Amino acid sequence: MSVQVTPQSAAQKLRVSHSFAPAQTLTAPVWPNVPAQTETGIPLDALHMWAEEYFRDCELRLHSPHTIATRRIFVRNLLWFLERKGFAECNTMALRQFLYYLNHGHEEPGGRFGKPYLNRPVRPITIKDYHRFFRILFDWLVTQGALPETPFARIAPPLVRHEIKAPLSLDQIETLLQSAKGSREPLRNHALVLFLLDTGCRASELASLTLGNLDLANGRCRLLGKGGKYRTLYFGERVKQALSAYLTHYLYRLHVTNSRKRLANMAALEANGHAKGWPLFYSGRLPARQGSRSKSLVGEAYVPQPFTRWGLLRLVKRLATTAGIKDACCVHALRRTFAVQMLRNGANVFSVQAMLGHSDLEQTRQYCAIAMTDAEEQHHAYSPADRLPQ
Repeated sequence: MSVQVTPQSAAQKLRVSHSFAPAQTLTAPVWPNVPAQTETGIPLDALHMWAEEYFRDCELRLHSPHTIATRRIFVRNLLWFLERKGFAECNTMALRQFLYYLNHGHEEPGGRFGKPYLNRPVRPITIKDYHRFFRILFDWLVTQGALPETPFARIAPPLVRHEIKAPLSLDQIETLLQSAKGSREPLRNHALVLFLLDTGCRASELASLTLGNLDLANGRCRLLGKGGKYRTLYFGERVKQALSAYLTHYLYRLHVTNSRKRLANMAALEANGHAKGWPLFYSGRLPARQGSRSKSLVGEAYVPQPFTRWGLLRLVKRLATTAGIKDACCVHALRRTFAVQMLRNGANVFSVQAMLGHSDLEQTRQYCAIAMTDAEEQHHAYSPADRLPQ
């Protein structure tokens, strides 16, 4: 899910005041023959200050920094909308109009949230994420005594029809690997694509991996995944070979060792605590090795830079474009391909769930639906009853 940070307004600045405005009870518009109803609202300044208290509570409960950062953006976008539309309080009507705006804000001349480049519709799952978060936030406000009841009591959740996207075909995978071999960093990009395909890890997870996380000899990698949960990634012999060739180049160029022999490089890595903190996959290009030192390399002060999540996405899309893959190809497409191929090759769904890091089977079942199309084709081709003599 992609969200953008909007400019901060007066209500969004991190100003802390210890006088919380009380919730206000508003009267909804009176329509003919419809009895008047009251709505509970909270002033915008109070909403902003209570939201800051909520984020501090999230930190105390050890929510991940990425989750908290995303929720901050949601709150800023809501406050931007309420101020822009002239709402003094946040109530059921205001929240309902905000959810409507999420779906149609791209149609406005200035773009959604005043950003001209946000001129495309958001995905239904994005609106559902907003709804889920604000329902949690306002339920929390009720427990804290900031509101007598949640404004979301009369707002139904959005209906999201999950779109099951097809995985990459074997031909597309081969062309993607050939594109990686022909790129400016062939060893890194070839190993990276194979690693994503064989582990099913997320973009943010791969960007956070270091050389110290890697157990090349045993074909596994330990990481801190989504939701602050540890899990182990596993990879096969082909990925081992690609990683070994890539790491030999990586460590030789940065003078961890002066040998091009793979075993010597692995031994040097084990003995070098400084290098263990380097990213498993560096971004950009390594400094050129000239003589006994690398160009622009200043002793131990040089540290290779890791990929950002967006940098990794751009790399995979660039490789896919070069390979002529017209279908949407991103890191998640490789993750989806990993899951479907594992199921097609006979892995049980519980093992695939664990390898993907899914908290429940609901997401994994979507991949099962794709994999089961093979079973249907096999049945049509080899049905025992259809093959009986007439």
